[in-house]
This record gives sequence, structure tokens and C-alpha cells, in this order.
Amino acid sequence: MTSSTTRAFMAKKPFATASAFMAKTNQLLSTMARLRLLLVMFVTLSVSAEVLGAAATLPVDYSFANGKNSLPTGVSQSGLGSDYDSHSPYLLKFDSDNDYLQIQVDAAVDKIIFAVKMIGGNSTSYFQLQGSSDGNTYTDIQKFEIKGKQNDIKNCTTTVVINSSYRYFRFVFDKGSNVGFGKLKITKATVATPTLTVTPTSLAFGTVEKGSTVAAKTFSISGSNLTSGNLSISAPTGYSVSRTSVSVNGTLSSTDITVTPNTSTAGTYNGNITISGGGLTSDVKVEVKMTVLETYTITWIVDGETKHTNSATYGGSVTAPNVDEIPCGDVIAGWTDAKNGEYIHETSTLYEGAKANITNITSDITFYAVFADYAD
Repeated sequence: MTSSTTRAFMAKKPFATASAFMAKTNQLLSTMARLRLLLVMFVTLSVSAEVLGAAATLPVDYSFANGKNSLPTGVSQSGLGSDYDSHSPYLLKFDSDNDYLQIQVDAAVDKIIFAVKMIGGNSTSYFQLQGSSDGNTYTDIQKFEIKGKQNDIKNCTTTVVINSSYRYFRFVFDKGSNVGFGKLKITKATVATPTLTVTPTSLAFGTVEKGSTVAAKTFSISGSNLTSGNLSISAPTGYSVSRTSVSVNGTLSSTDITVTPNTSTAGTYNGNITISGGGLTSDVKVEVKMTVLETYTITWIVDGETKHTNSATYGGSVTAPNVDEIPCGDVIAGWTDAKNGEYIHETSTLYEGAKANITNITSDITFYAVFADYAD
């Protein structure tokens, strides 16, 4: 290199110092990093757009006569070659392993039917049908063998039950020979409504005394099309059930549930046992009814001595007991609920007769025998 050439090169040098060169280099590296970040964001958004795009409304009956660059609603692809223009409608060219066609649908799927044409030879190829609930994680559903001779058309139909939660499907290619994909039909599944039957639908325990023993009653449940999980059974205040959950998965054979009432506290206990879960759109109810009456102690005193006690419910009645031993041969003329020392209150109520019937009991009460001489 001549001195004149050297001078010309030096005159074109853009950086006066090494530090300026390094500053410019760092600036360029920073710009490249930002570009890489933008590229990652673009790829991420592209993938997301594939998953979050418009879904096809079932049922679908698609033909791909417009090729891979004009795919119908809900359909996307990866890796497909140039269209087979001379093989309409089998234009979509699968020519490499892991090429795939993807479709997003709006509902549960019953059947998937598709047709392909063997174009690139007679070697056996395969399509692996996969499904996904979220568009991210895919599970194998069924594998289809594409076998025959050049230009054969193969019609494929699913023969397995497709998970009702799948909304994304992929046809993933395993190459033997090139294949043209041309027709796709997807039918909508008829999703059966979960049902639960209860027998009987109401249980009546009647009117009972507080603290009494009341026989338990039973109802049965059975169901169909129930989703996997547990039925939850809850009882209202005043009752308990033999089972608070029942495991279900589809059909539930007749299962007994025993209901036991609690009579420890007086009150009215009307309500519903509720059953939920299993995909039921609303709770199933069993009506329960019971009235628990307060009980009162009735004490019978003769000449200062307690001769008898019994009980009565709220608003009920009692009959005075037989008294075998009466002092001094006195005769009981009746009973009263008020006594002052040895003498009956002037305002007290006299229930006449040794076997007086006393009604409308509303509290614990003590009755005193009234002898004939006091009653006069």
C-alpha cells in the first residue's frame, strides 16, 4: 500500500479515538439486542394469534381448493409446501415430517372426517390426529395410515370417543410419500345433560316431642351423564345424612341416603336436603319437614308428698293420676296449680274431679290435691 493510499484510508476513518469506536460499537450492540427482543415478541404474538384466532363454528365442511394461503376460518398450518394446483381440492401439500394442519372449533366434537390424495408415490404415510383443550398441550387421539398407490384418495374417519373438552386439533404428518390434503368435515357432539333422580322427593317426620327418638327415613339417588367427581349432599339444621358425598363418573346406580332427625331442641324444622356437583346445572332437593314440641314436667302432690310425675307437650293435656294412698281417708275433690302454705289461694283454679283432665299445658307445672273439705 502506497503512502498516498494510506493517507486516503486514514482520511476516511470515522472514529477519532478508540473510545469513540467502542461507544459506537456498544450503541450498535444495544440496538441489535432491542431488535432481537422485538423479533421474539413478534414470534410470540404470531403463535398466540394462531391459538387465539377465530374458532370455526361446528359443524364444518371444508374444502381447501384455495390453497394454504387462503385457509378457512379457524384453520392454520405449519411447514406445508407449495400448493398442488393441479390436484384440486387436494392442494395442501404435506411433504415433510411434522408438517401439520390445525383447526380451532367452538364446541365439543363427535366425528372428524378428512380426505387425502397420494401424490408423491406409493410409500406409506401416517397422520397423527392430536387434540388440546388450551391450544398448548396436545394429546394423541388416533393415528391414520395412508397406504396405496399413486393418486389414490383415502377417506379417514375417527373411530374413538373424542374428549369433549378438546377445542384444538392437529393433523401431524409422518412422511412416506407426499400427500395432498383436500377435505375436512367435523361434526358437533351432542352433549348429554347430566340428570339426577331422587325418590321420594320429600320426607315428613311429623310432630314429635323434644328428646324423643324418631325413626330415620331413606331416599335414593340415581343419575346419568354425570361428570367425573363427587356429588355433595348437605342437610339443613335439625337433620343429618348418612353420606355427605358420593363419587360419580357417568352413570350412578341407585344409592340410598339415610336421613336422621335431631329432636334435642324444640322448633319447626322445614327445609331441603341439597345435592350438587356432577355437572348438574342446578341443585337437586329433597324436602324435609318436622315439628319438635317442647315437653314439660307435670308434678302431682298430695298432702305435701309428690305422688306422681309425668310430661306433656306444648299446648297438650294431662289427666290426673290415680292416687292409691290418701291420708286420713280424705277424698280428693280436684286439683289446683296454686297453693299458699296449707291453703289454696282464693284466686286459684280448681280442676274438679280426682281424674281431672287439664288442657293447654304451656310450662312446667305442679298440681296440688284438693280435698273435699277444702273444696266446699
